[in-house]
Amino acid sequence: MSQGFNVEDELVKIKGYLSDDKLKLFIDVHRVKEGEITEALLLKLVTQHISEERVDRGVLKSISEKLKEESPVEKRKIAQGTPPQKGLDGKVLYLVKRIGVDTMVMEQEALFLDPREMHLFDNVSTGEKVARIYPPKEGIPGEDAFGNAIEAEAGTEVAIQFDSTIKQNDPEEGNAYSTLESLVDGYLSDEQGKLTMNEELQIRGELDYSFGSIDFIGRVTIQGDVLPGFRVKAQKGIHISGNVNMAELVCHEGDIVVNGYFLGGHKGRILCSKDVKLKGLSQGVVEVQGVLTVDTEIRESKIRSESYVSIPNGRILSGKLYSVCGIEAKEVGSEEGVRTEITLCNTVEAGQEYQELLIKIENHEKAIVVITSHLGPYAKNPSRLILLSQPLRAKLEKLQQKRESIEASLAVLKKRQESLLSSARVNETARVSATGKIFEGVVVYGGENLHEVTKTLDGPITIEYLHEEGTLATKEFLPIECSFREKENESGKETQST
Repeated sequence: MSQGFNVEDELVKIKGYLSDDKLKLFIDVHRVKEGEITEALLLKLVTQHISEERVDRGVLKSISEKLKEESPVEKRKIAQGTPPQKGLDGKVLYLVKRIGVDTMVMEQEALFLDPREMHLFDNVSTGEKVARIYPPKEGIPGEDAFGNAIEAEAGTEVAIQFDSTIKQNDPEEGNAYSTLESLVDGYLSDEQGKLTMNEELQIRGELDYSFGSIDFIGRVTIQGDVLPGFRVKAQKGIHISGNVNMAELVCHEGDIVVNGYFLGGHKGRILCSKDVKLKGLSQGVVEVQGVLTVDTEIRESKIRSESYVSIPNGRILSGKLYSVCGIEAKEVGSEEGVRTEITLCNTVEAGQEYQELLIKIENHEKAIVVITSHLGPYAKNPSRLILLSQPLRAKLEKLQQKRESIEASLAVLKKRQESLLSSARVNETARVSATGKIFEGVVVYGGENLHEVTKTLDGPITIEYLHEEGTLATKEFLPIECSFREKENESGKETQST
């Protein structure tokens, strides 16, 4: 303990000293000679070195009483200081999940989660803020037992590292914190204390319940299989090393590549705005704006391609295929004569929306025919319904109202059909070309025409559809060509695109 002061008079001697942290003031009191040592006398002496308001008068009273019986009275605390408070340390507030760090799922929570929807990361767009960095706070000064200020220690700066995919912005006006901003699209990770934005999400193994379905802003690479029931959605591309089993793949800006087989089980689906490449395809639905390339076989699948389908060393059998430019394969159909339908159409007709619209139009037209037959002669002259007696009149009037409602709905559908077709692009010549055979059971549609193969055609051979003439014809083998023609614009000119 450090020395503080010494003071005395003819009756008493007082020694004051501080604790090492200077927060406590102690005194030792020695009687010098006989006489009454009052609380007031002790206060008068100690306040020569410390303000009166800081002194514990109760302790002085206790010392005065004690001195009547013994001397000295030692190590009595008469004043207490206030310790300084260290400032709060700087901190990082993450605005998005860091994969593997902020994505731990509590066991209790897991009981209520769909294991396919784990949401283990957040998608981050270029320019999005991923974290705030708060500076340390100043400390609050303290006072020693005498009332002198004790300097407080400021908080510690937060240590944070990040790579070139992230930049730090200065605090905006009115904010104390700076921000970390992503320079790429991707997800945030913390690799051994260093933050980085990742444009590619890599799954080292199967996509199963340990990770769940994926919805990613960048590119996804899976080094194993995709198990049934899962969904992989990636903005900029999907690459899968294994097989895909009854799952869904969706990509809007990149290609989809599956090194293994896509086994749809009549549940799996692929949606892609660019090209798709598969080893094999079975019982799946594929909607692709680019080229669908398959190494071995397409079986029992429904395919919609706004470009063409290529199986140079394999075959397509059964199922339905809609294509703008056509299909090129080694074999089309099978020796067993399994029905395989191929529709050569424009870009709108190749889409799912248009086909669903056609079904609705057909159902509306069928309903109108049925109601018209029930109305009989009153269908053409509904004004005569007032001549009928009840309850037949009410029944037929209700049917007439229903027919009018369906006709109005049909008009809306027809208008939607006209709007869709106005943006359609066509390929001048669409082809079904086979280097091997086109088997009996293959049906090719082109416009209002169809070509049904009733006897196997030996290749190399092509069934060609000319959009301008609206004709289907069998020719010697010709490769697929894609040269789109859009509908005439207001100036009467046509736009070509390849």
